[in-house]
Amino acid sequence: APVVVVGRSGAIAAVDTVLRLERVLYRGARSGMNAPLPFGRSGQLVAVDDGYLYSDGAAYRIEEHGQDGALRRVIQLARPLPVVTPEEIARFKAARLATIPADQRTEYAAGLDWLPWPARKGGWTVLLRDAAGRLWARQWATDDEDATWDLFSPDGRHLGTTTVPAGVTVLDIGRDYLLGVAAGARGVEVRVYGTTWDGR
Repeated sequence: APVVVVGRSGAIAAVDTVLRLERVLYRGARSGMNAPLPFGRSGQLVAVDDGYLYSDGAAYRIEEHGQDGALRRVIQLARPLPVVTPEEIARFKAARLATIPADQRTEYAAGLDWLPWPARKGGWTVLLRDAAGRLWARQWATDDEDATWDLFSPDGRHLGTTTVPAGVTVLDIGRDYLLGVAAGARGVEVRVYGTTWDGR
């Protein structure tokens, strides 16, 4: 996907091309798949005051670029990407096949067997900045798992991690709160969590 910068005059300049999402396209006689690659990488981009931050999911690495696309600095953790286990692949296949009509499952199962399953999961899957300029980077997790987020200071120092409950999609992070939505008994619920900091 292209990265474009819109100037104050309204002029648009393309400065970079980045990975948005790994997808898989499969078409059989009676079934098919056009969806994100299971356990695949996704590119994450977030704007900063005079540029943007980007991670392609191939490592725990974030690049900071200026408005001209030039690389300014790299934020990186020496941490291996999580392995995709045979058990996780089996659970994914079973859950997906349960949604397919019975007369299409054999063909669809063959398509799942054909998929190029990654050996490792992608790195960070969401990048957000809070009101204090800190960077929040979400580690890979399924929707039914608590999500671990890495926290970085505005100058790129790793501050530690925090956990957001399973099923919560984070929308906004202020200086002392986190705003998200999640499925509840009455539909989509808005949830607000307080945050505290030790001064770092």
